[in-house]
Formats: sequence, structure tokens, C-alpha cells
Amino acid sequence: MKNFPKKIFIMALEQVKQEIIEHAEAEARKILANAKEHAKKEMDAAHSTLDVFDTELQESLQKELDALEKKYYASMKLASKKVLLQKQKELVDALFQELREHLAQLPKAEKTKIFASLFDAAKKQVSIGKIYCAKQDVPLVKTLFSTVEAKEIIGGIIVESKDRTLLFDYSFDSIVAALQENKLQEVTALLFKK
Repeated sequence: MKNFPKKIFIMALEQVKQEIIEHAEAEARKILANAKEHAKKEMDAAHSTLDVFDTELQESLQKELDALEKKYYASMKLASKKVLLQKQKELVDALFQELREHLAQLPKAEKTKIFASLFDAAKKQVSIGKIYCAKQDVPLVKTLFSTVEAKEIIGGIIVESKDRTLLFDYSFDSIVAALQENKLQEVTALLFKK
């Protein structure tokens, strides 16, 4: 090494040093670029996972919302149907109550005809012992039969056999109750045609 001038040796060392630094810087840039690329891939994967999670969450929330909406709609539909049926029942009950009131207020001539018809029907079925009727109708019924007793009914007659074993209920109360029981669907259908 004595033959090499010191200056050349220093320059050679400087050049080697520079090459090592450049090589180290290039390696550092490469490592940094790889790290940035790896970080970008990791971030993209994280964003992708987050997007999938967000989509699944949104879909799950929408399904829950749809289910709640259907349940609420069904509940409201049922509640409104109950209210409608209750109102219809009230109207039908009011109609039959109005019928009872109308029968209680029939004119004397009409009541006389009805009582005579009911009395004739009862005579064909049984030997009459006593007739029950509404208090206000006692004088009318006494024109048909002498043994008459007032009873809490709106009208019509109840016939008891002589041996007191049979009762034939021709009261307006029982006639309206039978109509209400047997013809309720028909009346409802007529009133609330769809």
C-alpha cells in the first residue's frame, strides 16, 4: 500500500463510502417502499373488511327494521279489526235494542192482533192455566183470557199450562233474543256489506 498515493486511497475510500451510502439509501428506499406498499395493502384489507362489516350490518338492520315494520303493521291491522268488530257489534246491539223499544211502543190495535194470534197458537199446544204479560198490556190480554199476571217483559205473552208443567214463551224479549242469536250473521251481513 505504500505504492498508492494517499490521495488516491482516500478518494477510493470516499468512492466506496459513497457507494455504500448510496446502496444503503437505495435499500432504505426499497424497504420503505415495501413497507408503504404493505401498509397500503393492510389498510385496503382493513377498509374492505370494514366495508363488508358495514354492508352486513346495514342488511341486518334493514331486516330487523322490515320485521318490526311487518309486526307493527300486523298488530295495527289486528287492533283496527278489533275496533271495527266492536263498533259493528255495538251497532247491531243498538239495532236490536231499537227493535225492543219499537215493540214495546206498538199501537193498541196492533198489539191486540198480535196477542190474539199468539193466544191462538198457544191454545193449539196446551190447555192454558195462566198468561203472563207486560204490566201495561194486562187489560188487553184480559180480553183474551181471564187469568193474567204482570211480568217484567217488554211485550208479548208467556203461557203456562193448567198443570204448571209447561211454559210457552212468546214474549217479545225472547223473540228478539232468538232473532239476535239466530239471525245475527245475516243482519250483520246486510248492515255491513263489503
